[in-house]
Amino acid sequence: MAVTVRIVGDLSRFVQAHSLELKGARYTLGSAVEELVRRNPRLGEQLFDREGRLHYATVLALDGCAAGWPQDRDTVIGDGAELMVTRFHSGG
Repeated sequence: MAVTVRIVGDLSRFVQAHSLELKGARYTLGSAVEELVRRNPRLGEQLFDREGRLHYATVLALDGCAAGWPQDRDTVIGDGAELMVTRFHSGG
């Protein structure tokens, strides 16, 4: 089993690689994010606030479809799936 995780946009400066592959386990959205943060602790500081809530500007997408947090945390990620992590910005 393998899941590809892509870090897009300004969050990429907090990771060692813009893309990584999680292998060997059955991942849920929650366990994949936990593994991503375990491997990239600085990224965790950007994704979550002090109370452990996902920052409002963070976007998670499974195979191109928006994933909610925490309601989709237990969603099983299929073999070969892609999880994208980014954040949106506004301004003018």
